[in-house]
Amino acid sequence: EPAPAPGLVLDSLEIPFEDTRNSNEEQNRTFEPVLRFHLPDGNRFSITSGFNQYRQPNQDTVNQIPVRFGWEGQVNNVQVQASAGVDIFNRLPTALNADLSATVPLSPSASLTGVVSQGPYQFNAETLNNQITALRYGVNLFWQIEPNLSLYSQLRLGNYNDGNVEQQSFSRLEYRLGEFTLAANLFNWRYNQDLEASSGYFSPPDFLVYNGELAWERDLLEALRCRLGGTLGQQRLRGEVQAAFGVQARCVAQLSPNLEANLGYRYDNVLERSGDSDFNSRAITGGLRMTF
Repeated sequence: EPAPAPGLVLDSLEIPFEDTRNSNEEQNRTFEPVLRFHLPDGNRFSITSGFNQYRQPNQDTVNQIPVRFGWEGQVNNVQVQASAGVDIFNRLPTALNADLSATVPLSPSASLTGVVSQGPYQFNAETLNNQITALRYGVNLFWQIEPNLSLYSQLRLGNYNDGNVEQQSFSRLEYRLGEFTLAANLFNWRYNQDLEASSGYFSPPDFLVYNGELAWERDLLEALRCRLGGTLGQQRLRGEVQAAFGVQARCVAQLSPNLEANLGYRYDNVLERSGDSDFNSRAITGGLRMTF
């Protein structure tokens, strides 16, 4: 007799990390390994945990252990992803978190995704210490206009437990030309109340960023692929306009057929605080991915 098909099968282990710091001496560190599995029917499951830390001057440091269970599957022609879990903190009450997304194909080259999430707003240590949570929902649109031309657009609305209401939109038109990528980005973010002083998070009444992006990506070695990019544009907050710029670099190394490593760096001056024209932030990202 043929051997019975295995039940839950381990697909991969991903070990990502990110260290973000800004000119206000705020530091967020995240480390959230993910185990991914699949069943014979094609459904996929994931388990996520790890350790995150949020530091900020004049605030108690927040340590967080996330625990999430995820599911991904097909319902008719709709691709569904769902996750739920808890966030365990060192001094704060344990909080629930949940995410749900559903992607519907509009055509062979376009899709629409509805998303909703609920949980602590992990902006910085002050926001977590104030126990700010947010219900955020919206849609994503992706359209592969031509083989080398694509459009991505998203809209997010948010309701916060401090009474604030958020509206955020982002659109990106991208064109690939050999090893180069040209893109135009437009980002708008607004809240009905500016609660930065009391709740701790950037909540602009009207914030606009628009820029152009140029990136170059190629294989430097047989098992090493790198990407280098830069953005240049403008940002407007409370009617004041200033330059917006940034650089990004990322390399992916195929260490073996089943082991991949990546390392990235990002620097930009896009505002995350009001009244700070010299604001800047940098992030170091990386991780390992093992397939089985």
